[in-house]
Amino acid sequence: MIKLPFTPTVSLKNYVSGIDVTLKLENINSSMIVAANDIREIISPEMYDDIIDKMTTPPTDEDEAKKYAEVLELLRFAIVPLALYHHFIWLQIRVSPNSITTYKTDKETTAFKYQTDEARESLLISYGLFTKELIDSLDSDKETFTAWAESPQSTAFNNLLIKTYRDFDNCFQTEGNAAFFIRSRVFQQEAYDEINAHIKIKTILDATTPDPVMISKLKRALAYITVSRAISEWDNYYLPSTLRRNMANDASNNPRLTSEDVKDKLSFKYRNMAESVLRGMDIKTKADSQVPDKPSEYNPCEKRRHNENDKFVSMI
Repeated sequence: MIKLPFTPTVSLKNYVSGIDVTLKLENINSSMIVAANDIREIISPEMYDDIIDKMTTPPTDEDEAKKYAEVLELLRFAIVPLALYHHFIWLQIRVSPNSITTYKTDKETTAFKYQTDEARESLLISYGLFTKELIDSLDSDKETFTAWAESPQSTAFNNLLIKTYRDFDNCFQTEGNAAFFIRSRVFQQEAYDEINAHIKIKTILDATTPDPVMISKLKRALAYITVSRAISEWDNYYLPSTLRRNMANDASNNPRLTSEDVKDKLSFKYRNMAESVLRGMDIKTKADSQVPDKPSEYNPCEKRRHNENDKFVSMI
């Protein structure tokens, strides 16, 4: 069974805000294991196990021991909120021999739905933020954290064109949702391969004088396709609040639509937005390739005729 980065003397209260001081590790142990397994796959099993090993047997080198202690703390900060997210339903209800009921007493009552939604959102934000901080720490010293440096997970993150959640927010606003960025990295890589089949991305990136406008548009298209895939394939709770608000607005404005209809409609919208961006890039790329060697003979104001071959191939 997967080992957890905690000892009996470690208090969960130190790693998440709002937690009841009486909540102990054994109360949410199964959800902690689920969360730890999720993060273990993100930073690679080898790196995760290395951190656990160094927790029980710290390195003799003082500087190295300090570095491992820091990533251990970040690992704990990432695991606890994700575990509470997975365990959230069991924090709301009580299972007894007679039935499953919501927890309610004369002095306590259940929270409103908007409050529980905000609480779950907060847990995911914390998880995403600290997981990204953990990855950044491992990236900053690959000589020490060789298990991470040599992992396929590290290579996959380095190969992303949109490398940080802050950069992603410049293309599509997720309100700093690092959890979304981390979980959607596979979609982004698939979107890269999908676009590259039609527009050679390396030609744009490796140009003698890279065009920042074209690169910005490329990133925006990647973000739109990533978001489209996430809407289509994920549970709503994993989506940024910006997208959930859009879906709520669509549902209220179109009461005849089912929740799946709303998701399909929004997913299709962002897919179309990506194709619009890519179609413009494709036309510009073709136009640039047809500019004569003599600039004096080229009239930039001349209207160019387009035919069906100029259109970006639909990826739907």
